[in-house]
Amino acid sequence: MVQLNLLGRDPHGTGAFWAAEHVSLADPEGVAELLLTLRSAPPAREALLRRRPARHVRLDDPHGLSRLVDELRRCQAQDVIAELPERAPAEHVRLDYASGVAWLLDALKDARAYGAARVLAGRAAHSVPLDDPRGVASCPPAGPGRVNRRPLAHPSRWNRRA
Repeated sequence: MVQLNLLGRDPHGTGAFWAAEHVSLADPEGVAELLLTLRSAPPAREALLRRRPARHVRLDDPHGLSRLVDELRRCQAQDVIAELPERAPAEHVRLDYASGVAWLLDALKDARAYGAARVLAGRAAHSVPLDDPRGVASCPPAGPGRVNRRPLAHPSRWNRRA
């Protein structure tokens, strides 16, 4: 992996800081992967979080956004997650990938971004194609890292309290 090699060469962590301060923030899945990589370099991870990645990522990729929200939650970056709904990702995300939309719904719900999840659920109920049984079958909770999760409830039943 290029990122690991780049970060592993510098014993003082400046390579990690350089990457955190200069990497493009457009790709949500790429940012999530970098946050994961930077777990071993907390100061560099904090530098990346200070750049407020939720303000810059593309909003069209439901799977990438779900990975980013999950990783931000693992970093306890609730303030960064809170910026994502301000950009209305539920209104911009592609709906052609049923399991990606379901993953994003689950991630938004876990991050307590209930308003964004409700908007996305409303759009998805009318627009997600159901012509791919594998895509529908791979919806949460059946994916990696989501074992033994409750199925998604109807948005009207989600707890609105923090």
